[in-house]
Amino acid sequence: MRYEAKNGFFKQRRWHNFINIAKSLAFHHQRWMCLNMVDSSGTKSQNYLYAADEVSEGVSVPSELVDLPVNPGDGNLLKTTRVCVKGIAYEI
Repeated sequence: MRYEAKNGFFKQRRWHNFINIAKSLAFHHQRWMCLNMVDSSGTKSQNYLYAADEVSEGVSVPSELVDLPVNPGDGNLLKTTRVCVKGIAYEI
């Protein structure tokens, strides 16, 4: 169903440049994506652009010492005190 929605996006427009149709389709799609990345005031949209995820430095911990619902396999895990995901900071 999602494929048909994206296909409809390209079929809505009447195309005139048949020499390099792939370039025309890509250019049209990139312009549409750039338009969606800013809101009406011209600032960046929070739906597409946000602060990068950050993980502070941590220490290596053996996987046997951590109680997890799934087995991470043999090896070590990283224990940290602060993680920032989509601009929200999580701390111990």
